[in-house]
Amino acid sequence: PFKDRTTGMFYVGTAHVAGQRAVEWLVSEVQAKMREMGRFCQKDDVGHLYVAGQGWSAASRASRDIQDAVNQGRLTFLGVLSDAELEEKMKTFKVFAAPVFNTTGVATKNIFAIARGLPLVTTKAGTQGLGLTCHLCADAVDVEDTAGGFAQQVIRFQENENVWNSKSIR
Repeated sequence: PFKDRTTGMFYVGTAHVAGQRAVEWLVSEVQAKMREMGRFCQKDDVGHLYVAGQGWSAASRASRDIQDAVNQGRLTFLGVLSDAELEEKMKTFKVFAAPVFNTTGVATKNIFAIARGLPLVTTKAGTQGLGLTCHLCADAVDVEDTAGGFAQQVIRFQENENVWNSKSIR
């Protein structure tokens, strides 16, 4: 149920160049827009980012934006999750935030979220290869390429139970 789920953005990925760019964008640009909209980014707030995957300790040392977000309490690293732990996390969050800026294939993490009924906010590149051509399929994913639009959709999924239920079913 919606009310039992954790508030905040959930992101899964390794700390490769594209993943680091996605997390930097979320903590620098998307969180800034959320704060402008009167939302908070501390733990358990709609704007807080939870990241699962490997290599993030080194990435946080290499990126000022990521390190600042950690130091300011706007970003929590969950580490590497087992398959069972990842399944459980997918059942506990309200939104899967997966901006993709360049891709050479299908963003499998997005398929993973969609298949589990976790509402997805991604960028246009994040829909590559998903085959979202039918109306119901396309309505299962929100595509936002601007930080303001991305922030708005993430907030909407977390604050509107009816919208969340509709997206989760689709």
